[in-house]
Amino acid sequence: MTRGELNRQLKVRLGKLHGHQKWRPWMLVGKLRSLKRERKWLSFNRFMTALIFAWGFIFTSWILRIRSMS
Repeated sequence: MTRGELNRQLKVRLGKLHGHQKWRPWMLVGKLRSLKRERKWLSFNRFMTALIFAWGFIFTSWILRIRSMS
């Protein structure tokens, strides 16, 4: 992907800033930061989900083992 295409995509993501306002390169900085923050948050959510699923799996297998013993 070329730099121009990337900039065009980011302009689209910015919502072209209400149409009338001229787009300036430094407006990207804030948007990129928020995207980065969003990406971090998403990876954290994915990690937490995996952790919950793992605990659920361990817990159910433990319960089933106890039930099969008695």
